[in-house]
Amino acid sequence: MNLTQLVASSLNKELLSVDDAVYERLAADYQLMQQILKSERSTYGFNTLVGHKDNEKIDSDSYLNQLLKSHLIGFGEKFSKKEARFIINAKLCSWMAGGTGVSVETFKKLHLNAVDLTFNPAIPKNCSYSSGDVIPATHLLQDFI
Repeated sequence: MNLTQLVASSLNKELLSVDDAVYERLAADYQLMQQILKSERSTYGFNTLVGHKDNEKIDSDSYLNQLLKSHLIGFGEKFSKKEARFIINAKLCSWMAGGTGVSVETFKKLHLNAVDLTFNPAIPKNCSYSSGDVIPATHLLQDFI
């Protein structure tokens, strides 16, 4: 996926092209993440808190909910549907590269919603800081998880 394809699919409301290798990579990464979450080994951001609390282990069952709740910050004007579609497609491209641990199911849901004209995630424009896309992604994904 290159920038030209990302822009074209976002502007034309077309699905990004995804081949079987992407789904295989996502499934393998997700399985690895599940193994890490079940292990006794501390792995930053997977089964520990993040930032200055990275030495605190967390129960894998509550990890995702706690992570989401702690990053649902932001205020003010929201991105338009068109802008949100670009954010969705950029997030999908990032996930397609692998290494995220996102499930195939979540990927497919977001992929289909990228062209759903009724889907309009409430992503605040004033919601990012040094971590880049973590906070906007949390707003984007809160309805999926």
